[in-house]
Amino acid sequence: MILSCGTTNDRLLRELWTLSGEAAWSIEHMEERELFESCAFALERSANRTRGFLVVRGRRFDLRKFEGVILRLRQAWWPSDEFDLQDQVFVYHETMASWFALLDSMKCPIVNRFGLGWWLHDLAYPLELRTRLAHAVALPVSPAATDYVPQGERHWPTARGASDDVESIYRAGGRLLPAPGCGRDLLARLSKCGDAFSAWEEETGIYLSRIDFDRAGGLCVKAVEAFPLLEEEPDDLVSGIARALLQAIRPRREVGA
Repeated sequence: MILSCGTTNDRLLRELWTLSGEAAWSIEHMEERELFESCAFALERSANRTRGFLVVRGRRFDLRKFEGVILRLRQAWWPSDEFDLQDQVFVYHETMASWFALLDSMKCPIVNRFGLGWWLHDLAYPLELRTRLAHAVALPVSPAATDYVPQGERHWPTARGASDDVESIYRAGGRLLPAPGCGRDLLARLSKCGDAFSAWEEETGIYLSRIDFDRAGGLCVKAVEAFPLLEEEPDDLVSGIARALLQAIRPRREVGA
């Protein structure tokens, strides 16, 4: 069984559900609020073994039974206002820490297996992803002026922007999928970096991303979006991303054309 977590209006999840239905694969879904407020789970870890379970739609599943998890959590959840602010903060951080530990213990493929910085809204987290990716593909990062984030704000998922100086490409399930406007020369250059991409994904746990490249003043890595919004992308691109992810989760099962 594959577990998807997010919102029902997420375009990528809708495409994954369609493909899984055509292939008679089992995907169970949980909304973000449901996941954090009412989903029962248990985790036991020792030096020798890890075990636990997750209750989905009233059914209890051993963690070892999951074939994959797809996380599309916009992180909009916050504890009930029945708690005072101090207790809300405590409940929030304890909930995030628990889910991070649970997902970190699961051996199945997870898209994406975000680092702790993502769960805690560390503003440096996407910059760290970008720096590691740029180093892996031997390109510079964009100027420091673009790194500024106003004090107190956080990073939200983004869609691909429109700019003559920016080209974007998606990395999904080990494949490169060019966005509209991505030049053949950039795709050819990145296609030679397969091992570097794979090493970066293994290190960071990010198996779905959009990478934006800035050509103004020379090619450089502008941003790495680990939660790309796909609502405005072409149908064939969204379908290609979904198929690549399913194929990566279940490599021995065919995904229909």
